[in-house]
Amino acid sequence: MVMAMNESEQVDIDSLIEDELLMLRHSGEIPEIALHHTLHFLHKDPEGPGLKEIPPESLKRLKEAVFKRYRVIVLRDMKPENRDLAIYRGLARSIINYKRLKRFCQIEGMDISGVRKEAGKFLKNFLEQEYQDVESGARTSCINCTWKDILDFAKELGVSPQTLPQDIEKMCPEKGEYEW
Repeated sequence: MVMAMNESEQVDIDSLIEDELLMLRHSGEIPEIALHHTLHFLHKDPEGPGLKEIPPESLKRLKEAVFKRYRVIVLRDMKPENRDLAIYRGLARSIINYKRLKRFCQIEGMDISGVRKEAGKFLKNFLEQEYQDVESGARTSCINCTWKDILDFAKELGVSPQTLPQDIEKMCPEKGEYEW
């Protein structure tokens, strides 16, 4: 699709959207902010294409990219294999990013239930692996949020506290890394 920018310039919206989708897929911790930058670039940035409007299907794809990026970063910090990598931020960040994703989905009318269920499985698996590794002496705990934070998060994800490893509570700090 080609749209007039002014009398002498033409822009291929599909190519622009593909470039912006790539940026959103690799955005930082708050993909929603990246979306606002994308929209500003496409509409108002003097160096941008100056689009008067973004086709609804293209806007939908941009918002879906934000959703997908949030999913990646929520689950990233609940993967035991990431615990010792520079990208790892801990359960506290999963909680924060899940809240951001949830708010974004509420605003945009998007369904979060699939990610909610998936995150619940990741949380259980993470805590089970963390418990086994710490109890066996293979590592020290990397849990950076309180037991209450974990219980609240588990409840939000539909995970029963009774299904979490017994005594995982003792691996939680009394004070979490972030103040809620």
